[in-house]
Amino acid sequence: MDVEEKLRREAVRRVLAGESASAVARELRRSRRWVVKWLARYDPKDDGWARERSRAPRHSANRSAPKLEALILAVRRRLQANPWAQVGATAILWELSKLRLRELPEPRTIERILARAGVPRRARRERYRPKGTPYPAPPALRPNDCQEADLIGPRHLSGAIPFFVLNVVDLGRHAVACELLASKADRATAEGLLRAWSRLGIPRRLKLDNWLIAGASTTRLPLTVQLCVALGVTVTFIPFAEPWRNGVVEQFNDTFDKRFSGPSGSATSGTCCGGWPASSGSTTPSTAMPRTGARPLTRSLGEPGSSRAWLIRRSGSPRACRDGGGSSSSG
Repeated sequence: MDVEEKLRREAVRRVLAGESASAVARELRRSRRWVVKWLARYDPKDDGWARERSRAPRHSANRSAPKLEALILAVRRRLQANPWAQVGATAILWELSKLRLRELPEPRTIERILARAGVPRRARRERYRPKGTPYPAPPALRPNDCQEADLIGPRHLSGAIPFFVLNVVDLGRHAVACELLASKADRATAEGLLRAWSRLGIPRRLKLDNWLIAGASTTRLPLTVQLCVALGVTVTFIPFAEPWRNGVVEQFNDTFDKRFSGPSGSATSGTCCGGWPASSGSTTPSTAMPRTGARPLTRSLGEPGSSRAWLIRRSGSPRACRDGGGSSSSG
């Protein structure tokens, strides 16, 4: 019981005991109207008569229909059951748009409905704590001894145009090449990797995430793996759900999102960040080779005139491309 409620009970008790409302109001430093108001609310059968009542209107003309509120709560429960789904007002609005409703509520309206229903927020996942376990990794003492590659996306340009980014990092000199891809299909990845190698040089070993083999055919190797085999590159796939095995490129992915992405989420090319020598995807092999010392690859995947889709015709030997020159920057 707060102080104000105690004053209300005392005022009513004294008036009922015979004191005048004006005298009680003067001693309690309240108005006579205030004393009369709580005297009228006095109800000996209701112990909570002295509590403050809500001043909100009993009926709201623009309140959402009960059916819409029930639908929003049902969509939220369905999204909540999926641990990987987004459950905010924007995600609920997207699901409602699929139902082809005549009028869609505003995101703030959805938030008020969830708050009124007492829907709790989704608990945040605990942050990963490294165990300190040493993991074996191939040595990378010279340029192109080992490279790490990873695909991030989709990211979106203005107008909701999706694209993917293939990041390739040379561990020996910490040089990076970024390639913008229209999709993460196997062929697009192989062609992007080929363009990155035309600037970085061909590595002896390549560490990849498992996105290539997640949906790969059981009867043939992915085109990207065939490309590596054709060029004499040893491919190493890191284990599932262990991204720290590709820690260098994963760190650069985070740098890319922070430094290369603008407010709208679009990538800006030609920027170096965090001490990484960046090689943008707009550099052509003919202009990149004099700086890296690598020999250009004269055919791209699927180009007319190729004897097979994955066969790359090269000038020079793979060793010349692997050496990659002594420059610490790849473009």
